[in-house]
Amino acid sequence: MVSVESGPKRIETLHGPSFKISRKRLKFACETKAQDNNVGLDCVATIGFVDMNVPTARQKQSTLSLVEGISIVNDSGDTSKNCCLLIMPDHPKDSSLRGLYDEEKAVIEACFGVRQHVETRFVDLFTRDRRSEGRSNLRRFSSGRIVVNGESFQNNMWMESELAVCGRPTAANEGVAGAPTSVLPKSSQLLLPEGASPDSDLKIADRVRPSPEQTSAQKGTSRLELLIESVMRHASLPKYVLVINLTGYVEEMASAVAWH
Repeated sequence: MVSVESGPKRIETLHGPSFKISRKRLKFACETKAQDNNVGLDCVATIGFVDMNVPTARQKQSTLSLVEGISIVNDSGDTSKNCCLLIMPDHPKDSSLRGLYDEEKAVIEACFGVRQHVETRFVDLFTRDRRSEGRSNLRRFSSGRIVVNGESFQNNMWMESELAVCGRPTAANEGVAGAPTSVLPKSSQLLLPEGASPDSDLKIADRVRPSPEQTSAQKGTSRLELLIESVMRHASLPKYVLVINLTGYVEEMASAVAWH
């Protein structure tokens, strides 16, 4: 668990190995945060984070574990204070005959199976450094869903946020400055972990170029800052927020929340 504190809101990130989290561990984390700050559990909100671009996340068993984790986060305690940011994959697997449609359908149907509301879409925009921008024809956006408990979604406070209402992060004076974008890290800055478990040792791979999955799973901390800030803006937040990263890979999330 990584915690940072600066300003009126305190954010913590929690992640577990193998894309799994238990109700017991989540309850303990929420209760500990409340007790440490002498507040009730009603003063703690939760945001889950799932990135389907992380290597092995789209394997059948991994997907089921992630969706189960989403339901655990969203269905625990006061469900109106919980949500999960679900990042959809950028590239289809070779086995997906209909491309990303098959990928997204599998995840969404699994979420419906555990009674989650998956209809709130969002996109985030990004760019590359000037030298790489002109040489790359890769798409400049990714898409996702704000997933909440299906029975209480109409009263969920995260449905009032900027990300839910506008469908993307916004900024002042967009007519002149344009929509906010985040700059993706250079290929040379990407980490190439070889271990499947966060407890395994990491080493730099021999190959020079990262795989498409490794590239898509590392879009930088500025991108995560935009998403977290947008989903918190205009929402009726309590004082404390717990961020649960269900797809910890190189832990950009823990670095990103340090801004707040």
